[in-house]
Amino acid sequence: MKHVVIFVFTVWAIMQAQTPDLEPEPCSRGKAFLKYGYPQRTMNPSVEQQKIDITYYRCQFDISPDSRSFEASVLARAVVIDSSISNFELNFTNHNYENYQVANVWLDGDTATYTHASHRLTVPVSGDVDLYDTLEVLVTYTASHPSATTRLPLNFDSYDSKDLIWTMSQPYDARFWWPCKDFPGDKADSVDIYVTVPDPLIVASNGRLVSSTAAGEGRTTYHWHEGYPISTYLVSLAIYPFYVWGNEYVSPASDTLPIQFYTFRHPDNSEQSYLESNYLKTRSMMEVFTGLFGEYPFLDEKYGHAEWGASYGMEHQTITSMGNPTERRVAHELAHQWWGDMITCNSYHHMWLNEGFGTYAEALWVEAVDGKTAYNAYMQDLAYYGSGSHRSGTIYVEDPLTEDVFDYYLNYRKGAWVLHMLRNVVGDSSFFQILRAYGDDPELKYGTATTEQFRDICEDVSGQELDAFFQQWIYGSYYPIYSVSWNHTADSLRLTIQQVQQSTSTVYQMPIDVRVIAHDTSFTWVVNNSADREEFKIPLSSTHSMRSIVLDPDNWILKGVTYLASTEETILPPGFELRQPFPNPFNATATILFDLPHYAAARLTILDVQGRLVWEHQAEYGPGAQQVIWPGTGRTGQPVASGTYLVRLVSGVGTQTRKLILLK
Repeated sequence: MKHVVIFVFTVWAIMQAQTPDLEPEPCSRGKAFLKYGYPQRTMNPSVEQQKIDITYYRCQFDISPDSRSFEASVLARAVVIDSSISNFELNFTNHNYENYQVANVWLDGDTATYTHASHRLTVPVSGDVDLYDTLEVLVTYTASHPSATTRLPLNFDSYDSKDLIWTMSQPYDARFWWPCKDFPGDKADSVDIYVTVPDPLIVASNGRLVSSTAAGEGRTTYHWHEGYPISTYLVSLAIYPFYVWGNEYVSPASDTLPIQFYTFRHPDNSEQSYLESNYLKTRSMMEVFTGLFGEYPFLDEKYGHAEWGASYGMEHQTITSMGNPTERRVAHELAHQWWGDMITCNSYHHMWLNEGFGTYAEALWVEAVDGKTAYNAYMQDLAYYGSGSHRSGTIYVEDPLTEDVFDYYLNYRKGAWVLHMLRNVVGDSSFFQILRAYGDDPELKYGTATTEQFRDICEDVSGQELDAFFQQWIYGSYYPIYSVSWNHTADSLRLTIQQVQQSTSTVYQMPIDVRVIAHDTSFTWVVNNSADREEFKIPLSSTHSMRSIVLDPDNWILKGVTYLASTEETILPPGFELRQPFPNPFNATATILFDLPHYAAARLTILDVQGRLVWEHQAEYGPGAQQVIWPGTGRTGQPVASGTYLVRLVSGVGTQTRKLILLK
């Protein structure tokens, strides 16, 4: 009787290690200042609010930085969609910390009675109201923050001893500085914003600057008009004696879009080189994203950044509020103009439609600039396998009142991985057709979307049934853990895949690439795995001596793998060898091949000629030929300089070194 050789290889523990190069860098993760502890927050509009559809806001603010106060009036216009309406209700704080005082309220031009309690302004609607009638409520009020030290949705701040005023409203905090129907599912068709401030303050806001008019006594009134539908959390003010500069984007149809930057310092300031580097990549990013997603959605207005008092970014419509503008953040916030602003999650249950898309766009930008290998490396850095309190979470936010809708690991990173996996499931061509179709859908464009609506578009474009895919990845927790064994017979390779995850009862249905490596050939075979234990037959003549099997070699699936390579005909390679990398010299990426005689942990490092560590890769490998791609970058992900480098392979079997030359 022949002996069966069994090897065990577990990799998921290695994959759970988080890469320090990608620290959490979301838009507003957990930084919505009044996110917790306020009982007025509700995830859905009230019964009366569901009877109106907001069509327009006019917001007027007269701001006095010295007294940290402002006078305001807000007009809200709505269409009646349920004639049983009895109250016109707006979300509006009555929290005494901000000293908000309502002065007057009008309904359709007439003075109206109202109540202002429980952070809601309620205006009774009397008389007969017909379906599709228009109602208007006008509210005047004052507010002051005389001793505010905590950051608020509207902040009186300073930078470099100059007044800085800025707003942040996500998720439910627009109601803390202006009365509105404060839910992402009801977008106003347009908004006019008038802000009067002392000179030399400059106001940056949404849409198009209609005018800046002298208001007397050294004050100026800025009028901004947002002509596209907009959610309340995306309405923004950034006020400072800004430097205003920028460039322009020219569309494929030769339309010109101004790109405007409102910055604290002059762009020539040597201490802020990012103004010249990352800011000025915006135009190239817009060209890439336009090619992938469709034309920039606010083409007759603008795009740009306004610096503010926070250290993160927020995708305010047409004018991102920008702190710490790393390259990936600039790409992320720009992508939100399509995914988050043009199409907004219908509720914060579906926050991944904003943040997963924005995070995945970072990887698409890396792919456009540095190629597919860099894209794959970026996605591997984003991979999240769960730890601590995040382990049991779903991407779908089951309760936005108690759960973190800004969960960086689930909504951002794992949400991006859903798109990465979807791309492989449907294929590149269908995937990018899906993004175009999603952005062009007449029911969703400039509106809102749910996961199910996005899923339906994916199915229509790809022709595939994808309900199981979205159920397991959006509404389920964890990820599959595969146990793999194989046996090479006379005419085929018998491959057995078991799903052995114990943390969930979900049996994942996924197409899986299988890399078959023999001594004289190698190829990739796709199997469709949909059972907890399944056997597949892969054609392979006995004339080809097997070396190893790699499940999902290009890492398209968020997974763990255990290899139980069982065969009566296993022929191990003769020894341990680090082969000569190729091409050598190389310009963009180098392929590093090595052989291992048995299962072993291996550490591959790139050293400079002084022996200093430049880049490293660690994993456990099965017997046979292995391949690693070095993208010519250092540990921070930045490209390294031309020169001679040492490639060193270290394992329990031995150590070998090769030379490699990078020429740019």
